[in-house]
Amino acid sequence: MSTSQNINAVKLFITSLGNQFMTEIAEIFAEGFKKSGLSVELLVDKIPSTRVEDNLIQIVVAPHEFYPLYLEKALSTSKVLKVTKNVYVLNVEQPGSTWFEIAYNPAKDAKGVFDINKQGVQEFNKRGVPAIHTPLGYEDLFFKAENKSDLSKPIDILFIGSHSPKREMFLSKNADFFSQYNCHFIMTRIDKPNLKNTPGFYSGKKRNELLDSSKIILNIHFAHRTYFEWHRVLMAIANNCLIVSERSDYIEPLVSGKHLVMSETEDIIEHCKYYLENENARYQITKEAYEFVINNYTAQIVCNSLIDKINSF
Repeated sequence: MSTSQNINAVKLFITSLGNQFMTEIAEIFAEGFKKSGLSVELLVDKIPSTRVEDNLIQIVVAPHEFYPLYLEKALSTSKVLKVTKNVYVLNVEQPGSTWFEIAYNPAKDAKGVFDINKQGVQEFNKRGVPAIHTPLGYEDLFFKAENKSDLSKPIDILFIGSHSPKREMFLSKNADFFSQYNCHFIMTRIDKPNLKNTPGFYSGKKRNELLDSSKIILNIHFAHRTYFEWHRVLMAIANNCLIVSERSDYIEPLVSGKHLVMSETEDIIEHCKYYLENENARYQITKEAYEFVINNYTAQIVCNSLIDKINSF
């Protein structure tokens, strides 16, 4: 590791008023930094410092929530800007969405920008804002459930995600097929943040148990963007589920057919049918995927890489 900055401490900032999943993202990074040997604090509804400390980085997780829901209500506009110039922001939202635009506003003034998806990195760079690709890494403290054997998984096909007309259309169009299997479809609202106790929202152990009981996880994009929903894929892999997904960009280092199944939308049903009828083929992919991420794509590995990149600036 470069010693040009010698970072040895990280503070992560989130708001309790945002989605529970953003808290989990912050917790994943906190664990990764800890395992990398850094001193870590995860701070909820706290204002980042404006004091420059050479060995410390401050990271605002999910700025599209932290700023409008908390920081902009706590400080004046001028003080918000002063804070922003001393923090890095970690964006988790898709380009083209309202939430990305909200995140972009502080990001353009921040000390640095991280993004969990390469599409986000490209969009920031296109706008003249340098960004570092910082994907989620595997952390079994938050994802790994019991890892049931394939034969003991009662749910054949699971979809869990926010509601959109595109997703609703896909599920309804293929209702005849899904009715032949034990399926569980959960579409959450997007008009308000989903908190830990929001009715109908699955997070933490409750979500992991659901994933652990499912053979196939459908990944249908929210809209017509080819944004790879890495967080959903990672949770599926951690719980021994096969991901059958619409075509996505930047799935690397995962390989379709080896770690998951990428498909044209019109062929998804055929892939689901095949892998439900061929348990050994399904098991081989889920096993390969799990071994790959725990050996090559952990939160610690991701955080080590991030610190190296920051130190090299």
